[in-house]
Order: sequence, then C-alpha cells, then structure tokens
Amino acid sequence: MKKVVILALLAGVSVLTAAEGVLIKNNGKAWQDRDYIITGLAEEFQSKNPVPPQNCSGYIIKLPKDTKKALIAICTQAGNTSKGVEQVVKKYNLQPCNSDLYIGNASRPRILKYSLYVVENPPAVIECKTTSAGAILLALNDDVPAIKPAAANAQK
Repeated sequence: MKKVVILALLAGVSVLTAAEGVLIKNNGKAWQDRDYIITGLAEEFQSKNPVPPQNCSGYIIKLPKDTKKALIAICTQAGNTSKGVEQVVKKYNLQPCNSDLYIGNASRPRILKYSLYVVENPPAVIECKTTSAGAILLALNDDVPAIKPAAANAQK
C-alpha cells in the first residue's frame, strides 16, 4: 500500500512540474517528447519565466488563452520547405527577430537551424505542419523582447 501511495505522489509531482512550465535556455530541452537540446540562443531570447511545455510531434504550438504575444522558433534549415515556412509566417503575420538557434544533441549540437519570430494576438494553436518540423515556444507576453529592425542587426 505504501508503494502505491508513494508512486501516486511522485506521479502527481511530475504532472505539477510539467504543468508549471519549462525555461527555454541553451543546453535545455526544446520539447518534452524529444531529447534535443538548444544551442546558439542569444541571451536576450532565453526564457525569463516558464512557458507551457510543448511537444515536437504534431507540429503545433499550444498557447495559453491570455496570450497577447509569443516568441517562437521555426525550423528554417536548408532542405526544409521554405514555402512551408513562408506559409506559416504569412498565415500568422510572424515578425522576424533576425536571430537563430539550433537544436541537436551532445555530439551534434547544430543539427537543425531555427529562426525566431514574434506573433501578436495569436490563436490558441499555431500550426506549423507545412514546415515539416516541430516549432519551439520561447516566451509569452511581457517576456517577449522588442524586435530590432533588420538594419540594426546587420550593423553588429
């Protein structure tokens, strides 16, 4: 009986932790259903507060109801359908952040390149199936940094 209660308590703790959210940072996991890690993410785009955990499978991002603005990353790796990325950018009016991150593993940290975008007043679900890759949720609402114009980033 004690084993069952302890397992039930442990399961409850795991569920509560997952429900609280995750911090998206370098060397952290991009999704809860994959072991890929994030690298190359600029400090200004790393999570300040937890975001809802996401899955790679399904190629969607699920957002909380009160989301006014979100920072997301979409796979733009060569070989990925650029037309698919363009469709998602147009459909959700995504604004490019002119910054990238990579996902990979310990031995190959830069397997896929992802570009960062801001979406304002998004729907509850952002569908990214046309990109043929899972998207990554990085930040919500006040934690989304201001977008720098492309010309300012080119001068760095």
